Amino acid sequence: MEKDNYLGEIKSFSTLEDDLNSLKPHQHIALLYNNPREWKETIIPFIKWGLEKGEKCVYIRDSSQDNKLQEYLKKEGVEVNFCEKSGQLVILDESEAYTKDGDFNSDTRIHLIKTEAQIAKDNGFKALRICGEMSWVLHDQSGLDRLMEYESQLNQNFTSKYPSLAICQFDMQKFDPEIIKGVIMTHPYLINGGEIYKNFYHVPAHEFQDTPLAEKEVEIWLNNIKREHKIRLREELYAEVLSKSSQAFVIGLSDGKILFNNPAFNELVGYSPDEIKSLNWDKDLTSPECRHQEKIILQEMEKTGLPVRYEKEYLKKDGTRVPIEILTHPSYNHEGELKYYYSFINDISSRKKVEEELLISENKYHTLFDNAESGIFLIRDGFFMECNQKVLEIFGVLEENILGKTPADFSPPLQEDGTPSDLKAKKLMEKALSGEPQHFEWKHQQQNGTVFFTEVSLNRLKIGEEYLLQAIVMDITGRKRAENLLKESEHKHRMVGELISDFAYSCIQKDGEYRVDWITGSFYHITGFSKKDMDNQFGWMFTVHPDDTPKAQQQLQDIKPGEKNIKIFRIISSQGQIIWLRNHIECVEENGNWRIYGAAQDISREKIYLEDLKRELEINQSLSRIYAPLISDSSSMEDVADIILQESLKLTHSENGYVGMVDPENQDMVVLTHSSMMVGCEMVDLDDKIRFPPSKNGNYPALWGHSLNTGKGIYTNQPETHKTSRGTPSGHIKVTNFISVPVMAEKELLGQIALANSRHDYDDNKLEALKRLAEFYALAIQRMRFKDDLLNSIKDKELLLREIHHRVKNNLQIIASLLNLQSAETQEEEAQEFCRVSQDRVRSMALIHEKLYKSPNISRINFYDYVKSLTEALFYNYTTHPGIVQLNLDIDNISLDLDTAIPCGLLLNELITNSLKYAFPDGNKGTITIKFKSLPSGEYQLVIGDDGIGLPPGFNLDRVETLGLQIVISLVKQIEGTLELEETSGTVYTINFKELSYKNRL
Repeated sequence: MEKDNYLGEIKSFSTLEDDLNSLKPHQHIALLYNNPREWKETIIPFIKWGLEKGEKCVYIRDSSQDNKLQEYLKKEGVEVNFCEKSGQLVILDESEAYTKDGDFNSDTRIHLIKTEAQIAKDNGFKALRICGEMSWVLHDQSGLDRLMEYESQLNQNFTSKYPSLAICQFDMQKFDPEIIKGVIMTHPYLINGGEIYKNFYHVPAHEFQDTPLAEKEVEIWLNNIKREHKIRLREELYAEVLSKSSQAFVIGLSDGKILFNNPAFNELVGYSPDEIKSLNWDKDLTSPECRHQEKIILQEMEKTGLPVRYEKEYLKKDGTRVPIEILTHPSYNHEGELKYYYSFINDISSRKKVEEELLISENKYHTLFDNAESGIFLIRDGFFMECNQKVLEIFGVLEENILGKTPADFSPPLQEDGTPSDLKAKKLMEKALSGEPQHFEWKHQQQNGTVFFTEVSLNRLKIGEEYLLQAIVMDITGRKRAENLLKESEHKHRMVGELISDFAYSCIQKDGEYRVDWITGSFYHITGFSKKDMDNQFGWMFTVHPDDTPKAQQQLQDIKPGEKNIKIFRIISSQGQIIWLRNHIECVEENGNWRIYGAAQDISREKIYLEDLKRELEINQSLSRIYAPLISDSSSMEDVADIILQESLKLTHSENGYVGMVDPENQDMVVLTHSSMMVGCEMVDLDDKIRFPPSKNGNYPALWGHSLNTGKGIYTNQPETHKTSRGTPSGHIKVTNFISVPVMAEKELLGQIALANSRHDYDDNKLEALKRLAEFYALAIQRMRFKDDLLNSIKDKELLLREIHHRVKNNLQIIASLLNLQSAETQEEEAQEFCRVSQDRVRSMALIHEKLYKSPNISRINFYDYVKSLTEALFYNYTTHPGIVQLNLDIDNISLDLDTAIPCGLLLNELITNSLKYAFPDGNKGTITIKFKSLPSGEYQLVIGDDGIGLPPGFNLDRVETLGLQIVISLVKQIEGTLELEETSGTVYTINFKELSYKNRL
């Protein structure tokens, strides 16, 4: 009689659709179906998955089939018309593929699919999927022979060499069994009854050609009989092992369903096999107290892929509980996804009972031990003469092995302080005998080498006429070990707290308020506050910056169980330092109360980085505003100095200052422009110019001249205490702080930028910003000094201007790179998108400067070249499938100056980016059109449009909320133009404007 095979009860772990999705190229499959449903459940997912994976799909239908394929695909969400138009989906009739010219030829058929595979590769498709009905065999007298020949060639010459998957379809109701047998022998894989099988009846192509069919069939049958016999024996062995095993075994899914279990499991929980089928292992069998912890354990197991061993309780059918130890393994499919758990389970009821009894026994023992007398010695002349039972226990010896010995005999050579044990014991006993009681710790050593510690009290006793020593000893080895472990633990925690810059915490809601009941020690290291400070405030919110307190409190008030929340705010350390935190919290319900688990991350360095980036951007914006007057032939030195002063005041938030240039004739510092602070100063006024002359020794006097004498920039936030300060003249405004930068060309002093009275203290960042402006100012001074030479050498002038454009372009590229780095560091999608959009805006400006310094005419830019380069970059960044969105350029041969080109470039960047991101969702095709025309009225007309889905309903250009369109409106105003929006077909923006004439910026 056949044995029950418990393995046979296990169901399949994957669906046909999952198996179809996991198919890889170079596989040749036969579909043997019995009805249209089996055909549909195989072919429709097969083609759908291929289209979604970017593969070309070819389907060959016979003359009896209608257009059901397209209908089914559309119901599955496939855009059939689009796929057919794009060439990704091709549907052929049998006559076009198999029986062209009325006859089937395997060579012609193989050539056809090879051609399709090459076309798929040339068009950028990842692979070719081909499937078709094989009913042509029924119309051919030699159909079986030709079929066998064709399928063999397909294995040998196509699927093994080309990235392709092929399914040959056979309607079992139409084909003779003899043909089906040939089909099975020529296909490595079979699909039948909703399952995919690796076909061990398959005959490789080279064997099929070299061996007679009947002989090969016999060979396959015999091999399969042997294989099935071995498999059957193995299955019976496994089944017998599992069925007879006393250890419970179960296979379960993550949703709680039980796929399989052995009889030992039924016996453990008290449910019959039929009853088990309707139960969930997590909800019905696992005790409520164990479910949450088990969920955490299994989640961690899924992350690591390693088996886990843990304890929990099962709820038996009779209502009792059974403690178990469970060893659970995860099983994954080929995609790395969890399929199921399989677990080995031990009933640990007996062990738990023994442990409980042992615990009771240990408690009794500890009670007796804690109340027992300490060990007592009587010592005469340094030798043990008598002891109690406790001593024998402490020292681990018999009485005869300790009496007559000395303390040094049961001690290591040296004590903890490095003193020899025999000498130290002798001195302690001498002091005690002299009448001075001694109390100390001692390091002992048993005869087997075990070291232990005791606490010893030595007292002098008079017995008769003799003085003896009484030694009371208490074994403190456990205490010493605990103290050492505690010290070690405290050291480790202290080291961890000093190394990390984040802290975690937990708080429970009581009486409507959250109180912290646990927090990592790193909080105290970060903030400098103590645990006492925390306990007094019931939490750490007292450290929040006053301006950010509402935000921090709102974060706690808004969250509910099951929700997560992230807020960024500041706290203040005990030393007054500002610390930026990103506070992550999650709320759970615990025994009817709300609990919050939080993790606060110190992001101060990130904030500092963003401030540095903002400061660099402001400096580069100032430099870009400076260089136009600097290179203009119509600009005077006063004009240049004026813009330098304005930008310097803006960058440093200063109220007062001046910009000067050294007169090469007498080294006077000639003030070219200044604020009202200079009125009333002791200055020489010659030729309507204010001058600061040097002293007779050649040095410049007072605080203003210090940086000129040293050749280095300086700043002071207490000018009245500076060593060079001479105070301020009567009527002069008060100077609260001061900063000065010499303008140098190598070692030659050319001028000075001096500022005062910033709203904030001056620092190294402000000094560095002024130095950057001073470099440009030095270029301007040199240019003016050698203007005659420059006029005679156009080449030198162009080199200088190109260098300026090159520097501006490089500075803008640096900003773009910094934004790229910041985008890589942050995990927040909104911040990443902000960095990406900002990069595009900066690059659009950098591209103009690049075109200018490469252009023959360095004052104007060819707008067609610029638009072509800009659109190429934007299409590269925002399109994943080249060719889906087309670009149509219609641009006249127009050149623009810098003042007009920059806002126009930014306009193009914003509107083209909007079209690429939003006009063509889900891979829709479309066209973006850009026109730039010169109108008879003298105006220019710039048109940017697309034929996409258009703007959202209710959109109003007068009430835009997005930053991009706000920038567009602002830029149109900057070039004094008009903006019109047309939404008849897609979105079209029309901008009319005139080229800006150069304006005096001062």
